[in-house]
Amino acid sequence: MKYYEKFPVSEDRPFYKGKFWPKGVPHKLDYEVSTTVGQFFNDAVVKYGDDPAI
Repeated sequence: MKYYEKFPVSEDRPFYKGKFWPKGVPHKLDYEVSTTVGQFFNDAVVKYGDDPAI
């Protein structure tokens, strides 16, 4: 199941109409959520943990 099928957004939303939504930009993105915020943080700590903060 596609991500946008699990969490649908109505095509009648006002931000999809008129000047607010750029032409050529799809209303639905096809991507898979492959990581959690916690996993993203853990990966960043492993990768950048020894770098100075400032």
